[in-house]
Amino acid sequence: MNKFPSKIPIAGLGVAIFALAGPVAAEEAAGDFTVTSNISLYSDYVARGVTNSDSKPALQGSVKLAHNSGLYVSAWASNARFEWMNNDIPGAKDSPDIEVDLSAGWGAEFENGLSVDVGILRYLYPGVPSYRNMPYTEFYAGMGYKIDDLNLSGKYYYSPSFTLAPNGESASYVTATAEYALPYEVKIGASYGHSFGSAFRVLGTSSYDDYRIGVSKDISGVVASLNWYDTNSRGKQLNGSLADGRLVVGLSKDF
Repeated sequence: MNKFPSKIPIAGLGVAIFALAGPVAAEEAAGDFTVTSNISLYSDYVARGVTNSDSKPALQGSVKLAHNSGLYVSAWASNARFEWMNNDIPGAKDSPDIEVDLSAGWGAEFENGLSVDVGILRYLYPGVPSYRNMPYTEFYAGMGYKIDDLNLSGKYYYSPSFTLAPNGESASYVTATAEYALPYEVKIGASYGHSFGSAFRVLGTSSYDDYRIGVSKDISGVVASLNWYDTNSRGKQLNGSLADGRLVVGLSKDF
């Protein structure tokens, strides 16, 4: 989520994350179903080029239940903070402390290297007053292609009523990612994203772009990462310093 745009304490976030991921000690299969989970720690929570934690560290966790037909449901949680939501209205203390994303969809990988993923995603911000219009829904569709050590992917997201849009205006986001595997469990990657739609036009800019370039290494099952995020001038016009370029360090563990 970004600026154009419950008070649950951070300790509560830890409980929520371990409730999601803790029970799954490893990838587990039960009949036609598989359960996977992840716990991650980042120096900043950046989404679409914009910090969603006011440049503070973020603890994140997820759990996914998948059927061998390709159908799946998942839940993801992170601490979040938008200090401007505590300052734009006198006396308001409306910033979320936690974001919870729920998704359902269908995905498949084929022998020729192609993959597809379609679904619906609901963003929730417990405790934020309803007049902020913060929770929202996105529909998504994506494709990927793996060529030896190179992974290419793209995805399109559409929200019929985007977060914080004053009159429920719509928004779209398209992203493309490339990742290449090197020796010694090292990967390099880059991504580009473009946000556009009537929700952005209402807020004074027709669209904006975001970028990421980074490197990661698997160290005994823990993935350490280093990524640089930035946006173009319209991203900074819309989101101010929240969209400034920034370096993010992370640790992630799949179970």
